[in-house]
Amino acid sequence: MVTPWEEPLDVYYMYRANYVPAAKDPMVYLVSHTWTDRFEKGRRRATIEAYSNCDSVLLYNDATNERVTFLGRKKNNGIGTHFMWENRDIRYNVLRAVGYFKGKAVAEDVLVLKGLEQAPHFEALYQDVTPVLKGADGYNYLYRINCGGDDYTDSFGQLWLQDNANYSHSWAERFKELSPYQASQRTTSDPIRGTRDWSLFQHFRFGRHQLEYRFPVADGTYRVELYFTEPWHGTGGSAATDCEGLRIFDVAINDSVVLDDLDVWAESGHDGACKKVVYATVTGGLLKVHFPEVKAGQAIISGIAIASTNSELKPAQFPASDWSWEKADKDVMEKTPKELLPEDKNARVSIAYEAEAALLKGTFTKKEHRKQTGVFFGKGKKNSIEWNVSTGLAQVYALRFKYLNATGKPMPVRMQFIDSKGVVLKDDVLTFPDTPDKWKMVSTTTGTFINAGYYKVLLTADDMNGLAFDALDIQ
Repeated sequence: MVTPWEEPLDVYYMYRANYVPAAKDPMVYLVSHTWTDRFEKGRRRATIEAYSNCDSVLLYNDATNERVTFLGRKKNNGIGTHFMWENRDIRYNVLRAVGYFKGKAVAEDVLVLKGLEQAPHFEALYQDVTPVLKGADGYNYLYRINCGGDDYTDSFGQLWLQDNANYSHSWAERFKELSPYQASQRTTSDPIRGTRDWSLFQHFRFGRHQLEYRFPVADGTYRVELYFTEPWHGTGGSAATDCEGLRIFDVAINDSVVLDDLDVWAESGHDGACKKVVYATVTGGLLKVHFPEVKAGQAIISGIAIASTNSELKPAQFPASDWSWEKADKDVMEKTPKELLPEDKNARVSIAYEAEAALLKGTFTKKEHRKQTGVFFGKGKKNSIEWNVSTGLAQVYALRFKYLNATGKPMPVRMQFIDSKGVVLKDDVLTFPDTPDKWKMVSTTTGTFINAGYYKVLLTADDMNGLAFDALDIQ
């Protein structure tokens, strides 16, 4: 129900909607927070779904309860069901679900969608705005990094630089052919409470003890501003929702822990802007921000700013690059090159069982035809051929008979697939078409998954005169 890095998936909210009582913790979740581009081609009709344990849910196509953007009320029909608004005209870029329990609005969830006209009351989404990103007076800012994002100019005209391998490092950079940012960057499209600069907080990096940022600086004392938000825990929750303790981590600068047991949810709740200011003295020319201890969940960071009272200092310069997070998000590999695929150590190997080594009964001769030695059956009603075979992994196996039919007509033959205890697992009639001069193949399968073990493949017929077999291939 959650990813390996503990990000809740849609099924997590579906489970909560069914099994967490609304009296204890009411919730509503719009499906899905990772599908904000579903309307990128513009206005259209669509079905909207929500998971909730509330008595009813009201859906709006705006940030406020205006009747003109009201899409309807749906009632809770019990465990195993969810809320659906079918064929609704989605015009604006805000979807807002409000959950009601015992007649009161108790939970809310909001989606901001791409590709649609801005909602009439979009401004209502900017809540409790403060100048959280505004630089401190009297300081020279050497670095501002938009963690997990591209260059961004905030509402104060301050440039936040793209996060890249010049500054950040994570576990994946130790592995050849992997992106150095693998499984350490995410985004959210949720509104961020406490700021108008949502974008800076909507991009973030996460990780444990191997996530770090390194900044070349002159020796001295620095003001370090750290920006966080809690993007996952508490989505669609209520006043009763308590996510304290789900994400706890330390922040260190070089060898000193500057924030001990930081719990972002406890500081600013879900999707709230959180700012921490610390001071660090650097010797050795490098300022490193890292997360030496993570007690719960993953460490998370949205922005880092480093400043000095020394106006003469300048940041380190790195070569320009045309790489960007936006491009990386849109790159699609339609077919993975073979050389990038791992070696298949579980290949479906084909094993051939020669006919002349099988158990033979009746009238037959062994002779060579077209450089292949086969078993040729003559007249007789007791002709049969039986292969003892073995299989490996439990799966359906293909059975391919290499044969020659010189009778001038199709020949029906009974095929039985028998396990080591004598139980017939498959009993079928195979037809071997006429093949005047060449060896050909007839294929069938075991019909069902079979376990690793020993089996028999038995072919019998009242008349096999003119029929020959070269081998049985099993794959």
